[in-house]
Amino acid sequence: MDWTCSTKSGGKVKIKEVSFTDNGKTPVEHKGFTKGKSEDGSATKLNPLSTDFYLGDPPKKEHVYKMHITWEKKGQPKTDTFLLK
Repeated sequence: MDWTCSTKSGGKVKIKEVSFTDNGKTPVEHKGFTKGKSEDGSATKLNPLSTDFYLGDPPKKEHVYKMHITWEKKGQPKTDTFLLK
């Protein structure tokens, strides 16, 4: 299942993949997202991979961390990469 998000301009895009790299290695990668509800009944809205970060090691100053988000709009895939500091 794709993850659909709203854009700043009010449009919609489908998130196809989210990955996190640590010095070029990919310890976290998600290609499928599921809708669901938490034990308390709240709906999953935005956090399909938060536990991967909560349970991970603290960041190391000498490492380069990046998030890569592959999304699709009108059938055209795009990937944005963000350097995390």
